[in-house]
Amino acid sequence: MTGQPYTHAAHYERSVALAKLGRVLTDQHVQVLKHGVHYCARIRSSWTTPSGLDCWTVETIHPEIAHFTVPCKNVRLCGDEFCACILGG
Repeated sequence: MTGQPYTHAAHYERSVALAKLGRVLTDQHVQVLKHGVHYCARIRSSWTTPSGLDCWTVETIHPEIAHFTVPCKNVRLCGDEFCACILGG
């Protein structure tokens, strides 16, 4: 997967920047790579394993609807030149 991983720190920075504008970051769309499949998804929660690995729990919307947790290194923010997600509803 090309592009920068979408980390917890990056999400925090985006949240703070939007909060300064009086907005709330909700339904952040991301692209996820899992078992060689690229998914379009929305972040539902963050999680850090006991060993310190940061992960995202996501709800996918394409190519199938699913709910799973993946390491941040397999997630990137939609909207950059590398994301080919089909964003829907």
